[in-house]
Amino acid sequence: MEPYDPNDDERRRVKFLQESVPRGGRNPGRTQSVSPGMQGTVPPDPYRREPERDLRPARPSAIRIGGNIVDLAKNDDADALHAIFGQFIPSDEKVMWCGYLGKMGLLFGRRSFACLTDKRIADISIGWFGEIVYQDALLEYFNSTIVYQPSRLSLYVTCILGIALFVYGAVMLVGTMMALGLGWFWYVLAVPVCVALLFLLLEVVVRLHYLVSKCGIVLWIKDGVSVYIFSDRKLLTKANSLIRLVRNQRDQRIAALGHIG
Repeated sequence: MEPYDPNDDERRRVKFLQESVPRGGRNPGRTQSVSPGMQGTVPPDPYRREPERDLRPARPSAIRIGGNIVDLAKNDDADALHAIFGQFIPSDEKVMWCGYLGKMGLLFGRRSFACLTDKRIADISIGWFGEIVYQDALLEYFNSTIVYQPSRLSLYVTCILGIALFVYGAVMLVGTMMALGLGWFWYVLAVPVCVALLFLLLEVVVRLHYLVSKCGIVLWIKDGVSVYIFSDRKLLTKANSLIRLVRNQRDQRIAALGHIG
């Protein structure tokens, strides 16, 4: 038996093409009957190898909401709001209301958005560094609503206590620096660091306050997780109008289904 030569495959392929494709309208090597419908077509190459297909599933990408879209949605831009909620809500549902309801925090707070369709109520909280919290519920499954508006006094007292704690820490830091005899460079460096820490402390205090003292609306869901939609105090009137729309749409949803969830 002759040893296998990989070049034989290529030679056979070239020979097959030369014999199959006529030159000058005639094929001197072999006769071949071609139907009228097949004239002008090139016969398939039996030695052609199809490229291998990558059957691996596509790698899922993380949910991303651009900062420019969030900025537009804060101004109740309809296209931006639909772009945000369109990643979660089915496209066949009709949007009845969509809007911005405020920010929980000072600098790095969560921005709260709500959406009402003909089938569900949904909320998205968007924070910094890719933080996204989405929740929704079908309208026929909620049976009560709650509106929170906490007292400002508790927030002011909490902030004053936080500032007092910061001032005490700053005084202790200056005393330690004076005891160590550090130069003026360290005092200049300490000023921006202390300012940054003060804003960070206030951010934490405000976030913790709203975690304990809720502000916004809550929809109590039957046998499920209640939907909490945060709202700024100044936007609670807007949240109240949403509640009225939700109740009306719920009645229409139950009438269409013919039963309560």
